[in-house]
Amino acid sequence: MGPNSIRILEELLETFPLQKKEENKILDLGCGTGLTSLYLAKETKARIYAVDLWVKEEENRKRFQDWKMEERMIPLCRDANNLEFEKGYFHAVVSVDGYHYFGGKEGFFTEKILPLVENDGMVLLAVPGIQEEYEGKQEEVFGKWVGGDAYMFHSPSWWKNIIGQHPSIEFVRTWELKSFSLAWKEWLQMENEFAKNDRIFFESTIKKYSNFVGIA
Repeated sequence: MGPNSIRILEELLETFPLQKKEENKILDLGCGTGLTSLYLAKETKARIYAVDLWVKEEENRKRFQDWKMEERMIPLCRDANNLEFEKGYFHAVVSVDGYHYFGGKEGFFTEKILPLVENDGMVLLAVPGIQEEYEGKQEEVFGKWVGGDAYMFHSPSWWKNIIGQHPSIEFVRTWELKSFSLAWKEWLQMENEFAKNDRIFFESTIKKYSNFVGIA
């Protein structure tokens, strides 16, 4: 739960469109209940591997059946550190509002994600970030809002560095997503306890210091 992930995904795909081919396979990493996977399936015509550590395969499988998308959406419950797919298995890897939980470590991208992508494939990521680095002061800035998760917030330039360099990487682009305001607006209109708590911090903290970082 959080800012509208579909708005964020829309911007990623508008900026870096993916091929619309039924034979392509796309990994949606940290898919939650599969809303981003559904959007990817409809927009790209590809087969979507919907992976999440915390949502049971049976729960998402039932959802995908209800959506009549079970032939093109495959639910998997796996740890991002042990995905166990063949090298170059995917045309693209996508992750919206999830990669920061496991991918903010030196070497993770080149060791765990890059090998999964075919030559000339694409990786599209979006993570909650910070407008500029505060030299280890993330907890001071975000601690009251997100508690122990504050250390995960980083700037676009930090993410560009942590993705790293590799002969197989043609380029790395990081930028502030324009969908930030709309994604947050739609979330804050929701009547649940998480959204209500975020309203308390939106003007003083979220809007003032944070952003969404696109990574491609």
